[in-house]
Amino acid sequence: MKVDVLVIEDNNDLRVLMELMLKTNKIKAVGYFTPENIFELIKQHNPKVILMDMLLSGFDGRDYCKLIKKNVETAKINIVMASAHPEGTKMCLDAGADFFIEKPFEMDFFVNTIKKALS
Repeated sequence: MKVDVLVIEDNNDLRVLMELMLKTNKIKAVGYFTPENIFELIKQHNPKVILMDMLLSGFDGRDYCKLIKKNVETAKINIVMASAHPEGTKMCLDAGADFFIEKPFEMDFFVNTIKKALS
């Protein structure tokens, strides 16, 4: 199934909310709990954007961001990272993220950031 946004978020309620906000704005999204098998997920869904939490249970989203950006086949996918960490913006952009969303976020800011990443 081809989607616009692949959501990787370990907080189930937040992941469902993110997917719902995107779908409400006619953006096709699918969510997963972990970035395990990220390249299989990318191949399966062919996303234009990956929205990923910086700190996931047992995983560091920044490591996966670097892997995605280093791979020739996936490097052009825009990555939006999200975090409540005070240094999150700098750490995620340094890891190669194209956009950053600070948690907690306003719905309009969230949707507009994803729309920018999609364009």
